[in-house]
Amino acid sequence: MDAVAGGAVATLSGVTCDNITGMKWFWWNASRADVMGVAIAVALIGLVAVVLMRGPDMQQGTNAGFGPDWECTAQAQGGPTCIKKPSK
Repeated sequence: MDAVAGGAVATLSGVTCDNITGMKWFWWNASRADVMGVAIAVALIGLVAVVLMRGPDMQQGTNAGFGPDWECTAQAQGGPTCIKKPSK
């Protein structure tokens, strides 16, 4: 007996099974404009992902901002190590 409602409620292992079949589930009736909007959004997100993966290289150049008479080597951690080339 439910103390608040004053009626009997079916229980299964202590879990209330009250009116499960009467639940109203969300149902979206998509129009053509909705489908096109979702398709355009997915295409734009895909385009941004491709540009970010294959786009311009944002890494520093090989000389790390020094002149052409410097030789720089990228390191796994930290900044590049640059050594000035000997003059000829």
